[in-house]
Amino acid sequence: MDEKEIKRIVNSVDIIVALFILVLGIIILIFSLSWDDYINTYSFNNVATWINYTTWIFFITGVITIVYGIKRMIQDLLP
Repeated sequence: MDEKEIKRIVNSVDIIVALFILVLGIIILIFSLSWDDYINTYSFNNVATWINYTTWIFFITGVITIVYGIKRMIQDLLP
């Protein structure tokens, strides 16, 4: 294989990894929203503060992962 083919394969793998990171961020975001809904539905009294914090931690992690996936994909697509 020459250098151009190797570079093309590496770029393809980078784009696939960026898509995987993007999908992972979306899954984390959906999980955080369903976790919040579950906690609010099945809690009888005020929900413990640490449980509310975990919801926000998952939400922020999901958003950051999505942004990183988009950034990485744009970097891979632009020369």
